[in-house]
Amino acid sequence: TNHQRNVAGFEDVVPYVNLIVELEEQEELYLLSDLPASQAQWVEIDALVEVAFEPLECADGKAIALPQFRPVGDVDVGG
Repeated sequence: TNHQRNVAGFEDVVPYVNLIVELEEQEELYLLSDLPASQAQWVEIDALVEVAFEPLECADGKAIALPQFRPVGDVDVGG
């Protein structure tokens, strides 16, 4: 669990958990993501996950979709 406030854009969301997800589509293809610490109770090595895209607005006003992972079948993305 990360409690540091030194990553731009994440200062207000600590603590959070860093995730490294290996994509099923290609062996040894990894994606780094984060997860609010309040949702970390399900995290374990080799857990099956699926992606959900969380809409965010950047400081410059542009809209982006941040990939967030959750256990397969879980419908709640927010925390």
